[in-house]
Amino acid sequence: MGGGSNNSHNIDNGKYVRYTPEQVEALERLYNDCPKPSSMRRQQLIRECPILSNIEPKQIKVWFQNRRCREKQRKEASRLQAVNRKLTAMNKLLMEENDRLQKQVCYLGVELLKPDGTDLLKSLWHHPDALMCCSLKALPPVFTFANQAGLDMLETTLVALQDITLDKIFDNNNKKTLCSDFPQIMQQGFMCIDGGICMSSMGRAVTYEKAVAWKVLNDNEDPHCICFMFLNWSFI
Repeated sequence: MGGGSNNSHNIDNGKYVRYTPEQVEALERLYNDCPKPSSMRRQQLIRECPILSNIEPKQIKVWFQNRRCREKQRKEASRLQAVNRKLTAMNKLLMEENDRLQKQVCYLGVELLKPDGTDLLKSLWHHPDALMCCSLKALPPVFTFANQAGLDMLETTLVALQDITLDKIFDNNNKKTLCSDFPQIMQQGFMCIDGGICMSSMGRAVTYEKAVAWKVLNDNEDPHCICFMFLNWSFI
């Protein structure tokens, strides 16, 4: 019966008490009917069940205490297993969603390069946050594209954009962050950059709430460029 295999012995004030399989079976039946019997009820159980007549009421009390404790532990273990299964399933869904978002972000650049990406390009061009793309072929990386907000933030034009390198716009702290976390962009596909200050091409300080950098792939699924989005930027 449930839990009976572990109830064949007990310890009462250092005294080892061993129960026979028949006694354990009888105690289990009694436990199923009444998990927490009173003192009077325990004495009555001994009188009504001859097989328990050689066991003291105090020992019966300890057996029921231990049995309730084991039942509580079993239920808690079962609850934790159920929670763990839910967390495992949730983690799997989150990982799948993360993979989907990474692919979606990475292929954004591919869509922009296609002839039918005109509508998407127009949407990004008028996006309120500053968008900029820098090439991975040059060191230091140079900007190759920016939307209207990005050009306004850098105080430049599309023609002059390629004269601006990535290292000229970030402050020292974000330069270090970008260098140390660059492998994360290449492996994970994106990263978030804490808010800070950068410089326009005219030397004016620009503050931004947060920035996001992500890897853009070409048709061959090779890294094409790194795209940056600066959220809620303004001149100081």
